[in-house]
Amino acid sequence: ERHAALRDQNTKLAGDVAERDRRIAELEGELRRQHQTRRDVAQRIDDLVGQIDELEGRLVARAE
Repeated sequence: ERHAALRDQNTKLAGDVAERDRRIAELEGELRRQHQTRRDVAQRIDDLVGQIDELEGRLVARAE
């Protein structure tokens, strides 16, 4: 009886671990996607700042 109870508990715990592993993998994937989004946004901001700097340079050149 004790052996059967421990076997059942082991099966439940193995299921819990498998579910946690699945959740961890899911969260790691989401984290990678969020990091990529952040890098993409940072790149777009850098590009926009570069365009602004270029436009400012042109305006200054025309004003002179």
